[in-house]
Amino acid sequence: MTERRSGLLDRCERSPAPSAGAWSESCALTRTRPPDADAEGLDGLAEAENECPAGFGDDREDYAAAMAHHYEHGAPADWEQRFVSACATMHPWEDWAESCAHYLHIRDTLQTAEAYGVRVDGPHVATTDLAPLHSDPEAPTPDIEALLDACLPLTYALNAINRSMGAADVYPFVLTSEVQRKLAFVDRCVRAAAPL
Repeated sequence: MTERRSGLLDRCERSPAPSAGAWSESCALTRTRPPDADAEGLDGLAEAENECPAGFGDDREDYAAAMAHHYEHGAPADWEQRFVSACATMHPWEDWAESCAHYLHIRDTLQTAEAYGVRVDGPHVATTDLAPLHSDPEAPTPDIEALLDACLPLTYALNAINRSMGAADVYPFVLTSEVQRKLAFVDRCVRAAAPL
């Protein structure tokens, strides 16, 4: 996957530390088997359960200590290469939560665009991004690549409109290949738990 760039999110809002129970609930997709899941979905969740620590880190790290370290020292200098936000660098729970939230933002953006009949077509210019500069939110999205191909052109257009008005980007995120890999993992978990 190549880097997809719409801007840069450089701050993280402070929030209270989640409890261990909250982490368990947010990771339910990778830790439990839904009673009505089909066999293929169960296989996908078992695979995800094994892949999760490799992608997001060891969740046994002390959350309170990680939070204190993050607020004292901030995010690593190269956080934009591996995380969707500076906050996601704090702890594997935050990385998982931020990645899941970002995935839902992408899906919500496409659903809202579809509901309002918003389509993007153009401009016809050369780009360094592989994603097309047109978007059809009603098109099927069988995987994360298709989802991003449908969403990113819309964000490019919205950012351009805001910039023309002197406002900040609506979508100030950079989706590096590492971030896309995490989003793909979330997408696989969601599809395995409840096919879309």
